[in-house]
Amino acid sequence: MSVMKNYIFLIAFLAISLVSKAQNRYQKGYIIDQKGSEKQGFVFDSGTNSTPQKIQFKPSKEADAEKLNVNNVREFGFNGNVYRKYSVEIDRSTNRLEALGADNRPDFSQEELFLELLVDGDANLYSYAGKGITRYFYSVENDGKVEQLIYKRYKKKGNKIGENNRFKQQIFSDMDCEGMDQLKLSRLDYQEADLANFFDDYNACRDGAYQSRIKTGDEGLKVRVGPHIGARSVNLDLENTRFKQEGEFDQKTTFRYGVAFEFLPPGYNQKWAILIEPSFQKYDNQTVLENNLSNVNDESITAKIDYSSVEIPLGVRYYMFATDELRFMINAGYTIDIPMNNEVTAEFPDDSNLNLLRSNLEIKSSGNLFVGAGAKYNQIGIEFRFGTGRNLLELDEWDSKYKYFQVALSYDLFEF
Repeated sequence: MSVMKNYIFLIAFLAISLVSKAQNRYQKGYIIDQKGSEKQGFVFDSGTNSTPQKIQFKPSKEADAEKLNVNNVREFGFNGNVYRKYSVEIDRSTNRLEALGADNRPDFSQEELFLELLVDGDANLYSYAGKGITRYFYSVENDGKVEQLIYKRYKKKGNKIGENNRFKQQIFSDMDCEGMDQLKLSRLDYQEADLANFFDDYNACRDGAYQSRIKTGDEGLKVRVGPHIGARSVNLDLENTRFKQEGEFDQKTTFRYGVAFEFLPPGYNQKWAILIEPSFQKYDNQTVLENNLSNVNDESITAKIDYSSVEIPLGVRYYMFATDELRFMINAGYTIDIPMNNEVTAEFPDDSNLNLLRSNLEIKSSGNLFVGAGAKYNQIGIEFRFGTGRNLLELDEWDSKYKYFQVALSYDLFEF
């Protein structure tokens, strides 16, 4: 089993090495240079939640990448995201409670930044995220002036937390439209969804033909569901710690059947997933226990196991994209094991003086950790997984280690 363990880590290392330079995808997109010329091509998607301030651009997938920034790009976009360069005053004061100051005034600095366009209309909403902060900006009537919507937390007397909500006054002064619900403004939070919805309402109020073009990041949580089947090579050791009887079952191949659920949260470019894989497995085998006490007869004791269970692996998976179709993956987690009326039986010779030992032992599994690596091509996946020692006998005087190495095939039947 130590050899199998080395295999799984070798596979994981090779997968990471092969795609270390391609962990994220080049998305079809465009750039607009300082002269206003637009170029179509592919933009490197870092997959982070920070607003990119440096980009890599290829006019074709086979071309070498150009490294660009605010000095040579006016605007760029990919995957429905639009980023525009502006010279703005930004307050980088922290919102971390332990680092708040007593000054409620923003501390502005003039910077040239790419801002992400969230809402596009008579009133535009932008965002900037980076270095532990998130700031929102706006412009009205396309006058070209982009200002930060001001929000700042600060410490008050008595160690209380105060809030400078000047962004509400800014919106009230610059975005007045008859028929707008002003009560909604009073309840507005400094959050993307709240601000985007309010700006969208304002644009619809100003222009009856306005169509919502809210951009608020990913579409939301995605779920993949599909069957999987695995071939598992199992090693099992059994030991009675009191009477020093132990045995190693011959390595045996079993099968595992189940359904895989992948939950992909928004904001991570479908690179992270939460795994839940309920499945069924069955294992039966037998071995001869060896006596290691000099005062106990050396007659053979046959140990038999009949073990089936429902396994529920819970884990985290990380994808590394080589191409749009091919992606490598590594994952780790913990398997909850639910035995189904199983037992380990020790058959003693008729003249054995070991009759004080329990001959039927109920399986009560402890579960185990697992690590794995593999790849997916479109909807078809293959994964190699190693499971650490699982104790099947949580009983005094008995110990066991159920370890496995498995190869599994999967198919993403549904995605919604």
